[in-house]
Amino acid sequence: MGENPSFYVGDRFVRMIPFHDHINIEAKANLSHQEALKEYRMTPKGMLQIKHDQIVPVEILKKIIQESFE
Repeated sequence: MGENPSFYVGDRFVRMIPFHDHINIEAKANLSHQEALKEYRMTPKGMLQIKHDQIVPVEILKKIIQESFE
């Protein structure tokens, strides 16, 4: 597998790590949205895990990405 999609602004970043049955989203602001994401798994490292059969929480992801670059 090639490199994972990663977006950088200075030392801040958002990274998407695909797996066969889910995708992990690594972003600084994930943990500040844990309550809104309680139906999704949060890894011990604070990565949001979305299974392929789950609805993608688009509006929350927009906030996470924006806040991760602030």
